[in-house]
Amino acid sequence: MFIGLLLLIQLSIYVIYCTSFQQSDCLSAKTIRKLGFNSPKKLCLNMVDDLGEKLVYDKKQNRLFEADLNIDSKADEFTYTDKETGEELALTREEKERIFLDAIQSYYYSGKQILDDKQFNRLREDLTWEGSVLVTLSRNETLFVNAIQSYNKGTPVLTDSQFDELKSYLKETNSKLAVSNEPKCYVDTGVCKVTWEKDVIRTLSLSFPAVAIVTLLYLGIFYELLALIDVSANPLLLLLAGSYPIYLSSDKITKEIFFKDPLVAAGKCPNCGVENKVFFGGVLGIEGDVEESSVKCTNCKTNLTIKRSSLRVSTLLSTKKPGPSKAVELVD
Repeated sequence: MFIGLLLLIQLSIYVIYCTSFQQSDCLSAKTIRKLGFNSPKKLCLNMVDDLGEKLVYDKKQNRLFEADLNIDSKADEFTYTDKETGEELALTREEKERIFLDAIQSYYYSGKQILDDKQFNRLREDLTWEGSVLVTLSRNETLFVNAIQSYNKGTPVLTDSQFDELKSYLKETNSKLAVSNEPKCYVDTGVCKVTWEKDVIRTLSLSFPAVAIVTLLYLGIFYELLALIDVSANPLLLLLAGSYPIYLSSDKITKEIFFKDPLVAAGKCPNCGVENKVFFGGVLGIEGDVEESSVKCTNCKTNLTIKRSSLRVSTLLSTKKPGPSKAVELVD
C-alpha cells in the first residue's frame, strides 16, 4: 500500500513537471525535423540551453536561428509582395497551393512563366515542408503534363482520343491539375468559366423515397410469408439479407420512374463566387435539361450555362464589345 502511494506521488510530480512548460516555449515536430533534431517529438527551450548563444528562438516564426549570422526569418519562405507598399505578406497553405497550380497550368498550357525558377523552387520547397500533396504528381498527372508539353512543341505523344480519355479520368478522380474549381476569365472576350462538381449527397438523397417504399414492401411481404409458416425472424437480419435487392430496386425506380438520369451539380458562380446548384434529368415523366442547362445565379442573376458531360460553367461578364487589352490565356 505504501509503495503504491509513493509511486502515485512520483507520477503526479512527473506529470506536473512535464506540463509546466508552455506550448509557446516548445517547437513542433516539423520544425525539429527541419532543424535536424530527429529524436525528440518536441523540443523545448530548456533542452537547448547547452547550445549557448549560437541559437536564437523566434516565437512568432516558431523557429531557431543562428544569432551570429543575422538571418531574416522570412528569407526561406515564399511570400507575396504588395506592389503598392512593397510589404511582404505571409500566405496560407491554400493560397500557396493555388499559386503553385496556376504556375504549372500557365507554364504547360500556354507556355507563360508567371514565376521565375527561384520563386517556383522556393514555393515548392515551402509546400513540401508544410505537407502539401500537390508537389508530388501521380503517374497519370505526369503523363498529362508531358502530353501538353509535347503537343506545344509539335511532337504529340498521345492521340486526341487518348488525351481526352486521360483528361476525363483525371477529372473523375478530382485531380486538381486537370480540374480547377476557381473561376478563370478571358479578358479579351469577357467570358468567364469554372468547373463545378457533382453533388453526391443531394444526388443520393433523390433515392430516399424509393428506398423507403421498397424497404416497407420488402419487410411487409416477408413478415406475411414467415407468419404463414409460423417462423419468426430478427428484423435486422431480415433487412441485412435484403439490402442488395432493396438497393437495386430503389436505384431502378429512382432513375426510371421517379426521375430520368438524375444528376445534381454545384459550384461557384464565375461572376460573384456564390455557390449555385443545377439539376439534370426529368421528373415523373416531365422532360428536363439533359445535356446542357441554363440557370440564373441566385445572387447576381447572371445567366450561367452548364454542360453535363464536363460540368463546365460559362458566362459573359459584359455585353460590351471589349477593346484592346492584354489577353489572359488560361486553361479551358
